[in-house]
Amino acid sequence: MTFRNKTDTIAGDARLFRPGPVKSQGLVIVTCLLITACQSVIPEHATEALRHPTISRPGSVFIPVEAIRNDKDALAARCLRSAAAPVEPILSVDAPSGYGLDDRYVSASNAIIKMGTSCLGGNDQQCRSIVAMAASWADADAAIISRTKADDSQFWNDSLTANLYVARPFTGAYSIARSRGFSDNALDIRIRGWLHRLLTQASHMMRDGSYYREADMNNAPKAAHNHAAASAAAWMAFGAQWNDAEAFRHGIEQWFITLRTIRDDGSLPIETRRGARAVFYQGRILNALTSIAVMADVQGLDIWSQGPESSTAIHKAAEFMLKAVDDPSIAFPYARANVAPGPDKNWKNPYLGSLDGALAWIIPYMHRFPEHANTAAILSAGERNGWQTRMIKSALNRASMGSDWLGFDAACRFGKL
Repeated sequence: MTFRNKTDTIAGDARLFRPGPVKSQGLVIVTCLLITACQSVIPEHATEALRHPTISRPGSVFIPVEAIRNDKDALAARCLRSAAAPVEPILSVDAPSGYGLDDRYVSASNAIIKMGTSCLGGNDQQCRSIVAMAASWADADAAIISRTKADDSQFWNDSLTANLYVARPFTGAYSIARSRGFSDNALDIRIRGWLHRLLTQASHMMRDGSYYREADMNNAPKAAHNHAAASAAAWMAFGAQWNDAEAFRHGIEQWFITLRTIRDDGSLPIETRRGARAVFYQGRILNALTSIAVMADVQGLDIWSQGPESSTAIHKAAEFMLKAVDDPSIAFPYARANVAPGPDKNWKNPYLGSLDGALAWIIPYMHRFPEHANTAAILSAGERNGWQTRMIKSALNRASMGSDWLGFDAACRFGKL
């Protein structure tokens, strides 16, 4: 069994809470309107720091400010210097109503992540380009969604487009440029205000208490969905950048909401039902969860080894993904549901997509758990049979490794193990 590898088009219970407005630092941000108690989303056995998160490093999203300022030589050695040109603002969001996103935004996402990498590596001009691009998009009020019907399939794809391709990558890159002194307070207010408007329109965390009721879904709330994770991660980045603990908290909550749906074998039910793209989506959600864990780490919060009931949850999900890359047929019992499978309706024809899209999570994971059995499996991938497994080895040797689902270049941020 082999994967096809081509460019991808991409495409709860009553205790869960709904997003709602609250005043904070002169802005209206998303927080929770209680159905019972916000605390119930994060389990009681979680650390006090996770149940009541604070921002210990304001302005740091994917890397601490002090590392940006003090580790210049190391960052310059491993971060790409090739330049990206700013992309003109795209005003409307018009994703398809079926499967897929508004692909006009891909170039913007690629450019801003690439500029962030180069800025982190010491390219001052790319830092200026980040701020100029963010300011131009802010002044144009770009990527604001006009559709607000949350159960409409186009809104699902519009909101994911805005969160995945704009909100989080722009925030992550801007945080680097701002940390290096390439933005002033007036610009900061303009950019923050725009991103707040965008996030408010694109907030789609599905926390209304609705469930997937199918027998094989492990009682999964819709709030565990990858779209919800993208929205929560985007809010988390905003909170880290602008010192808003309530916005940041959404990412912490998402970690537990998604991982509490995990099956005993490590598969995540909402993602592995996706037909030909079952393993691909397991990788996508691992990227999103890893992005959340990295942002928590930056603020001194260890969420990696926390889970809804078991501290092994993320390890189980990673183990299933690695086994499925070796043998995608292990996902077939779930993939046969063939829900929103993308272009190929044959669930026995597995698709993994690009290296970055499904496997970018492996670099932060290995650096966090260098002695774990999953890391050993990753490092030994090239010794096993099957070209799809050797993809992992190829990924480890790349000078650049990131994705929209991760939000940053992991090879630049962490380097090689």
